[in-house]
Amino acid sequence: MCSFLLISREVSTEPVRPNAPKEPLSIGSSRVNAIQSRTTTFLIHSKSKPFFVLPSLPFSTTIHNHTIQHGQHHHSTTTFHNRNLAAIIHSLCDAHCFDEAHNIFSLFLSSGFLPDHRTSNVLLSRLLPSRTPHRTWACALSLIQANHGFVPSIVTYHRLMDHFCRFGQPRQAHILFFDMKGRGHCPNVVSYTTLINGYCLIGGIGDARKVFDEMLDSGIAANSLTYSVLVGGFLRKKDIDGVKGMMCQLWEKMRVESEASMKMAAFANLVDSLCRGGFFNELFRIAKEFALGGSLCEDVAYGQMIDSLCKVGRYHAAARIVYIMRKRGLVPSVACYNYIIHGLSKDGDCMRAYQLLEEAEFGFLLSEHTYKVLVEALCQVLDVDKARKVLEHMLSREGVDKTKIYNTI
Repeated sequence: MCSFLLISREVSTEPVRPNAPKEPLSIGSSRVNAIQSRTTTFLIHSKSKPFFVLPSLPFSTTIHNHTIQHGQHHHSTTTFHNRNLAAIIHSLCDAHCFDEAHNIFSLFLSSGFLPDHRTSNVLLSRLLPSRTPHRTWACALSLIQANHGFVPSIVTYHRLMDHFCRFGQPRQAHILFFDMKGRGHCPNVVSYTTLINGYCLIGGIGDARKVFDEMLDSGIAANSLTYSVLVGGFLRKKDIDGVKGMMCQLWEKMRVESEASMKMAAFANLVDSLCRGGFFNELFRIAKEFALGGSLCEDVAYGQMIDSLCKVGRYHAAARIVYIMRKRGLVPSVACYNYIIHGLSKDGDCMRAYQLLEEAEFGFLLSEHTYKVLVEALCQVLDVDKARKVLEHMLSREGVDKTKIYNTI
């Protein structure tokens, strides 16, 4: 937990001379260094490792006065404060001290300092990983109220809307949507898809359809991810008729869409929704027919199915996808085999895990931890011969620490 520590406050012992002539100041001079040493310095630290030193106001004022003499008052002072504030916020966020980062940002604003537009958007984006959208939006509102010309970027709006949706508050996200429109941003397909997903996550498929219709009425075309999100909403409500109708539109959109990353994101969301909802038969039907007309790379699509099934603990179903892949002449990746064999071994079906290893004819190398789990599972069912074969294959790897492996086993 980060904290503030008052390091020192040195008071000058020189006698005050009211009529003494003022010496000219220059950056880096010994006089400036002396002034800096006699000012209060705050050290922001994480545990015992300091990572930023912020000079107090007197030193800032010294630089401020110096820049006036050179006609660079506004630009230099603003740059100085921007860099200080940015360094503090970046350091606190890197240390995951988001509460302190929000507090420091608020303190700077309440003191009357306003960062420029670019710095403001950058710092708001650094606060977003805190997953505290209410606090981050409060900082954004403070900036807007203090500087009426400032408008958060549309990306910042989208990320804040998504965070509210993830916390089950799509109506708060909708308020941000209207605020974004009121400040001059034009909503796009990302704006509407984020809202649709938020309503689908809480089962509000009716509201999601209204947002979808509003998007189409405004002349914005839905992409494949939008349709995939709506399919997930119908799946959550167990609305089979709605699922079938929207799935047809999804496949058609994926066939004509040119952006491969968007199609892959839509397919991944669809597969995750099917697995979370328990619609495994529909997933197997897609795996067997693969009704995408070549619009996706088959290896990547099947790998996504395996990953989604393993995430919900359906390792046998994932092994069935491997069988379908091999039947179609495709070779599953090492990551797929590693995930399934590890899961089956932990689930108590080490024989099926060993069978998968044999089917691949030991043609790939798993992680050491997966081998250890499989060997342990085989020993627990007293099949020492198979355990010894796995161990021998593990030891045949180049560059392995055999002493460590023997001690582990």
